[in-house]
This record gives sequence, structure tokens and C-alpha cells, in this order.
Amino acid sequence: MPKPLPPRPMRSAFDAGVYVIRSASSARVYVGATRCRLSARLVAHWSALRHGRHPNQALQREWDRTGGESFAFEVVERVAPEELAALGEREAWWMDRLGAHDPATGYNSQPGGMSLGPRRVPWVA
Repeated sequence: MPKPLPPRPMRSAFDAGVYVIRSASSARVYVGATRCRLSARLVAHWSALRHGRHPNQALQREWDRTGGESFAFEVVERVAPEELAALGEREAWWMDRLGAHDPATGYNSQPGGMSLGPRRVPWVA
């Protein structure tokens, strides 16, 4: 009889933080933040990009031109539940640090933290 598998560790429903979508072909970055699971944001972004429906037109054009293989999703900072109020600030800090507002180096067209209100649409960064 085979040995039973060890129990899987419980995954927390809380996994908020700041992430970057980076294009290897242009070295441009898109910085976002989420209060929901970071993995869910990755899936939402990739799905929208694959279907040509991403709200960030510059990012969508680059995806269409180069394909998804040239993009990477990277978590740059995780935020603990007690630090959630500072998530917008942390997003803005990363945008500034990485030059996400500069069209030569980034895709972001709006300042960080603007969409992180309590009734935020789950997949819009």
C-alpha cells in the first residue's frame, strides 16, 4: 500500500503587495498593487493581455507586438495585513524608483495608490 502524502501547508487568503510586469524586449515596467492574492492579479493581467482587453493600451500594444514570452511578473514587496493602509504609498514608491511613469521606461500613466480604495475592482491596478 502506498504511503499517504503529507498534508499540504495551508495557504493564506491574504497575499497583498506590489508587483511589476517587466518587458524583456523593451525593459519597460508596469507597477501595480493588490489587496487580493498576487497570483490572482497575475492571472487577471495575463488573461486580459492574451485576449487583447488590457486597460493599459501601451502594455497591450507591446504584448501584441512581442508576445507574452517576453514579459515577466515579479513581486517586489509583500505587505502584511497590519500595513495594508500603506499599500498605495508603497506602490507609488516603486513607481518612482523604477521610472514607471516615464514612457521611455514604464507603462504606468496614473500615479500609484489611486485605485486602492476599499471598493476597488479586483483586477484593475
